[in-house]
Amino acid sequence: MALSAQTTTNATLAIYPWVDPIFDSSGFPARSDYVEEFWLGILGPTATWLLRRLASGFDHYPEGFELDLVETAQALGTTYRPGHESPFTRAIERLSIFGLAQKYADGLAVRTHVPLVPDRYLPRLPRHLRDAHAGYEI
Repeated sequence: MALSAQTTTNATLAIYPWVDPIFDSSGFPARSDYVEEFWLGILGPTATWLLRRLASGFDHYPEGFELDLVETAQALGTTYRPGHESPFTRAIERLSIFGLAQKYADGLAVRTHVPLVPDRYLPRLPRHLRDAHAGYEI
């Protein structure tokens, strides 16, 4: 998901909760141990921390909030620059690629609960995590 010119000029992005009755009732909270144990190896550390940070923002602003991209990138130990060369921008794109965020209105809708890691991504995980994941159900 490419950030729009408006977004990159202002260096902010509107963040909204992605309301999904199925995952909201049966998925794992975005800040759960499940995400850290299984999604981390799929998303990578920056995207995982970003997901957790965005989900925690909904505790204070349940309807959504304006995310300062530069400050958030710095808080995660990386940098923000417009374009695909930025590790922070790539983290936002990874959330979209793996279905944990999507373009919405003038910003980004982010899941507050995540599904099981789809079977097609499990081969990316080490054997012990694939074995441990076999016991999970929603």
